[in-house]
Amino acid sequence: MKALLALAQLALAIGLQAQGTDAATPAPASDRIGTTGPGGGIIFFDKGNSEDGWQFLEAAPADLPEAAWFNGKDGVETGATGTAIGTGKENTAQIIAALGPGSYAAAACRAFGGGGLQDWFLPSKDEMDKMFQVLKDKPGVGFASRFYYYWSSTERNSIESWVENLKDSGEYPNLKGFKHLVRPIREF
Repeated sequence: MKALLALAQLALAIGLQAQGTDAATPAPASDRIGTTGPGGGIIFFDKGNSEDGWQFLEAAPADLPEAAWFNGKDGVETGATGTAIGTGKENTAQIIAALGPGSYAAAACRAFGGGGLQDWFLPSKDEMDKMFQVLKDKPGVGFASRFYYYWSSTERNSIESWVENLKDSGEYPNLKGFKHLVRPIREF
């Protein structure tokens, strides 16, 4: 038992020593929330590790113009049904693969070049919800102050997809042909 306790104390001491305190040591992940990301957006999520090639999500610094969820191809199911954090990028790829070129919400996010980067996407339902929870009361984030809906990349069925209302943080299904605001996000 004493050997295990001594081993645990040694491991703790080594771990604390390895963390260091010099200026070159990166800030703890929790300190990055609300700061500017590499794409010029605002960091709103830290998953705690870089598995799958990313750890943080950043939201574009401003809304894109209102857009419909689809490009006039009514009744098309794209398969973009992921709701969880980490599924928006794949949802966006599925939407664009199914709908082709156009000026709809997912295509507008893909075309957004904030920070000179081309890896922006339309957030999933849960990514959108997390973004609003973390950033809606932060000054300078630029969310619409009126009663506005924002598109998510999460499809409900062939005619509806999910939107989020900033005013009440409610999530609602909405007809894909309606125009709503769009806020791109990216992983890094």
